[in-house]
Amino acid sequence: MVESYRVAASQELTVISTMVRQMVELMHQTELGEMECSWHNRRLRISRDGITTDLGIALATPASYGAAIERADAPPALPITVTCPFVGVARLLGPAEEAGRHNLTGSQVAGTQVRRGQTVMAVEMMTIRRAIPAPRAGRVVQFLVQDGQPVEFDQPLFMIE
Repeated sequence: MVESYRVAASQELTVISTMVRQMVELMHQTELGEMECSWHNRRLRISRDGITTDLGIALATPASYGAAIERADAPPALPITVTCPFVGVARLLGPAEEAGRHNLTGSQVAGTQVRRGQTVMAVEMMTIRRAIPAPRAGRVVQFLVQDGQPVEFDQPLFMIE
């Protein structure tokens, strides 16, 4: 019984790894931002900012949303530009009622102080809104997009110092 379970699990891992390789190759060939595949009550979604399973656990993610990697003990030098991790529509978040409508909290006012990881804005793709967090604590210097504006992969969204 245990051996048959191991064989089934091994076969499933082989199928998953083959699917991931094929999906990644197809994404590189077509420059897609995201792909999803479903089978036997399982779901695999690959996007340029990571791989998730039906459990919603990130398996691989970049260091940050296009921001420069910096040491924790290094003082912030110049403002950094946060770029879009995928294609979609920019959603700048304002007062609480607006944030509630988007199911996110954030601020669209330049000059606002933010904490590392705090939602600054969102990008919507196919009615799914994904938060764009601040890569470090600081002040939002400038928004480089407007609410409702279509955004591309790696497009600058806002600057933070």
